[in-house]
Amino acid sequence: MTYRVLAADDETELLDALELFFAKENIELIKAKDGIEALEKFRSTNPQLLLLDIMMPGMDGFQLLRTIRKESNVPALMLTARDQDVDKILGLQLGADDYITKPYNPLELVARVKAQLRRTYDYLKHELPDQLIEIHDLTLNPAAGTASKRGEELPLTRSEYLILELLMQNAGRVLT
Repeated sequence: MTYRVLAADDETELLDALELFFAKENIELIKAKDGIEALEKFRSTNPQLLLLDIMMPGMDGFQLLRTIRKESNVPALMLTARDQDVDKILGLQLGADDYITKPYNPLELVARVKAQLRRTYDYLKHELPDQLIEIHDLTLNPAAGTASKRGEELPLTRSEYLILELLMQNAGRVLT
């Protein structure tokens, strides 16, 4: 399975470098240059993990994490130059799973990301069989977070995917 990681940082060179490291690990990096673009891409791509800088134009990383936590429990790592204890504590209190300060070792970052993905998704696969939900010509793959119709992937937002998943898991039932 290829994981999708959304990285939000206004340093495009850093994002380009990260993309190379993650590609070697078969992890797709979705890049966003600010918090507003990151929120849009989060909602349209359904990533399995977030890497968030704090100091970004438009919407900072704290505000972005606050907004995402209202919609999702996706693993999030703060990746920032702000190294004050108060920033680390705030990031973790807002729902970050880890806090990494710049400069960092890219190999360590990849290892931390892989650990989060393994803990969140791979262990779960051993507990629950990886089953597709199929109703007529719709297929839902909960492990990958994708839906398809007649084999063609549907471009769903995270909210649309979650609604479809709920309905398909409860086929034949009336839901409020």
